[in-house]
Amino acid sequence: MLIYVCESIDKKQFARKRVFDKWFIKFRTTDLEKYDFSFSLDDVVILGAVLIHRNNTERENLLNAFLESYQMYSDYKS
Repeated sequence: MLIYVCESIDKKQFARKRVFDKWFIKFRTTDLEKYDFSFSLDDVVILGAVLIHRNNTERENLLNAFLESYQMYSDYKS
């Protein structure tokens, strides 16, 4: 499992996301799944994604842990 976040200090995170999306499509493999995420932090949009191998034996546990953490953060920010 890989989690990446697009740097936002220069406000070019949307351009970075487009580049990552293009790479994922260009090198598409049936072995990887990609789950995009975003949230706001101090009026800055944070963009990123989770990449995980479809056959990862811990796939479901890892995704659930990520989603639980993401939800806790989202609830905290609300």
